[in-house]
Amino acid sequence: MIEKTSESAVQALLYLGSRSSREPMPSGRLAQELELSPTSLAKVSRMLTKAGLLVSHKGARGGVTLARPPRDINLLEIVEACQGLVARNYCHDVTDTTRACSYHLAMVDLRESIREALSRWTLESLLKRPASAPENTDATLCVMASKALVDISSKGRDRMSDP
Repeated sequence: MIEKTSESAVQALLYLGSRSSREPMPSGRLAQELELSPTSLAKVSRMLTKAGLLVSHKGARGGVTLARPPRDINLLEIVEACQGLVARNYCHDVTDTTRACSYHLAMVDLRESIREALSRWTLESLLKRPASAPENTDATLCVMASKALVDISSKGRDRMSDP
């Protein structure tokens, strides 16, 4: 349901949202910090910039910054920026649900539930309980627990600064 591209986008936005500095972060450095491919992060950054979630700064001191404060960016926006609409319509242009098939009604219900849940979670709410390193090496590592995000949460930096 949530693709790797969206997960990488969430990681990048969480990292940027957790920084106390408002200076642009070069994409290459961001990729290195998050242990992501620079090519895939550049693709994600373009999607997020196009969606108005990141601002791209040119020049020698260029990089990316959050376009809005973490409280104003939600998971639905991130996922739809990277994957498109969360769920498509399953019947041909049905606007009157009283005439829709039961499957279509179930899919409308599913789509609205997903959209509502993703809209409820903001970057700010995610930053309140960031990923942490597992207690032992046998534990499964959280997909959000890149070394950079775990380091930030363990250092207790100010994660609520506005961009």
